Amino acid sequence: DVDRHAADLFAAYALGDNSDWTWLASTRPESVAATAHWIAGKVNDDALVPYAVVDLRSEQAVGIVSYMAIEREMGTVEIGHVTWSRRMKNT
Repeated sequence: DVDRHAADLFAAYALGDNSDWTWLASTRPESVAATAHWIAGKVNDDALVPYAVVDLRSEQAVGIVSYMAIEREMGTVEIGHVTWSRRMKNT
């Protein structure tokens, strides 16, 4: 849910620096609006099934992970587009 998680994810990603994004295909969003646009891109990509990773204690989104390359006939799925925030470190 883009509207529900964009502000949480922007705040979570803002805690780090760009080094957390070195090996990712995306760059760190620089605003809540940019974060919402980035999430919407994942939601609208038919090749992905994205999920927000939510901290149960704070009820805030702290990262994103997606199912992708789903092969029903083979019974396989890849996990990708993993973008954790620093709030997930040491968990």
